[in-house]
Amino acid sequence: GSIRSLAVHNDILYIAVTHEAGLDNHPGELYATDGDTVWLINDDGFSNPNNNGLSSLASFNGYLYVGTWNLNQGYEVWKTEGPDGTAEPVRIVANGGTGPANQIVSQMCVFQDHLYVPALIFSGLNRSGDEDVVRGADMIRIDTNDNVQTIVGPDSVGGVGSGFDKFTNGYLWCLTEHRGKLYCGTWDTINLLYITKANEDWLNAAFIKVITQTLFGSLLDPFSATAKSGPR
Repeated sequence: GSIRSLAVHNDILYIAVTHEAGLDNHPGELYATDGDTVWLINDDGFSNPNNNGLSSLASFNGYLYVGTWNLNQGYEVWKTEGPDGTAEPVRIVANGGTGPANQIVSQMCVFQDHLYVPALIFSGLNRSGDEDVVRGADMIRIDTNDNVQTIVGPDSVGGVGSGFDKFTNGYLWCLTEHRGKLYCGTWDTINLLYITKANEDWLNAAFIKVITQTLFGSLLDPFSATAKSGPR
């Protein structure tokens, strides 16, 4: 496994663990430490074995919020560890927020009294079967009453579509505030096609063929002049 997120909440350091990139059947784990002792908070994926990883932590409105890695159902967001340290976990978001294609919570960020929750679509491929194989990831936000709004994606409050209106932005990877504005860094699925021309075997991989067919309409060589001209 690996540590995917750290957050300080009520002067305690919390540690989120994902196992084998979320590809095995071991639920994610949450630990805490005061600097002297380490103790386990949760080891069953918040009672959902499909939560193979805990991928993001944030202290918000007196509680610790935990985002999960769930390739089968879409991510979840849980609220736990309240001001007195005894709050029972409560699920705030299920099924990837806007849909199960959003499988992983990336870097949550507090901005202007809201918790912003960006998503990743693992390897850029939508496995949910309910939409296009290649689609952009979405972002939601949670207010202090745990109401949820879509910021990027279907029916968003500002009309911004999935992937910031770019269907190959499969990762909304990181967020930060700067001078009163919230910035988001993305990863473009099209980069998979240009990782290495030297390894020709990659071009025979099934998922590369799916991507090229989705983007360009045929199983062409993604390094050809036609492919390099851009998606259709």
